[in-house]
Amino acid sequence: MLDNALSSIQGPVPVPDVMTPEEVAGYLQVPVATLYAWRPKGTGPLAIRVGKHLRYRRADVDAWLEERATGQTSPRGAA
Repeated sequence: MLDNALSSIQGPVPVPDVMTPEEVAGYLQVPVATLYAWRPKGTGPLAIRVGKHLRYRRADVDAWLEERATGQTSPRGAA
């Protein structure tokens, strides 16, 4: 109960500059498995291998999201 009260006082948790697949999945609100499925297809955000670990730069994830937003083929609100 105290944790909930403290988290509401502190505000949102900042997104780190380098994120794990789990953090990116939470940020994008998709399953981690989706990130791993996108990787061989080259359709997801740019990932970087750090040793045996996979990491994503927040700037790359945000740029990937922006590409999706500006790559719309129909006007917003069109059915």
